[in-house]
Amino acid sequence: MFEQILQCDQDLLLFLNSLHCTFGDYFFWYATNMLYWIPLYVFFIYMLYRQYGKKIWLPLLLLAVTIVLTDQTSNLIKHLVERLRPTHNPGIAHLVQIINDYRGGHFSFPSGHATNTFGVAVFFFRVIPQRRWWLTLALFGWCTIMTYSRIYLGVHYPLDIICGAILGTVLALCTGWMCLKIYQKMNNQCKTK
Repeated sequence: MFEQILQCDQDLLLFLNSLHCTFGDYFFWYATNMLYWIPLYVFFIYMLYRQYGKKIWLPLLLLAVTIVLTDQTSNLIKHLVERLRPTHNPGIAHLVQIINDYRGGHFSFPSGHATNTFGVAVFFFRVIPQRRWWLTLALFGWCTIMTYSRIYLGVHYPLDIICGAILGTVLALCTGWMCLKIYQKMNNQCKTK
């Protein structure tokens, strides 16, 4: 059963990875780099400022905790599981389409990009209660583009992405909950003074 799941995962990767075109090669090469998303991060921080004002330090601190947790947890699991990336898997590496000779590190499960991206997105989604449809679209559109880019580049299997997304979501729900509880307690203390 487990081998069938892994085979389906591999087959889906090879199919999705085969959908290359000139625009896609250019777009996903840049989309996978988190630095190109800085304007979006600045916008999210602005939304935090609108929500928290001078107490923005609290969600920023817990956002940093979220990023450390998602990044280090995904790296720890990668080195425990040791699943080779498609680009390093001798059975399929010759079938995987790559761009600019990029092959990534050796291990792929779970995807650090997916864990981090979903962690950040779910954290923002959780701690900004006055959501608008466009904010939700921006958060999860970003997640979709970022995580699909990893499959497009051939450095992750779909299960790496799915499990990374789940891991990032769970961790961010916890830190987001913690942020809201601390903020609520701080506000209650200010009211009683």
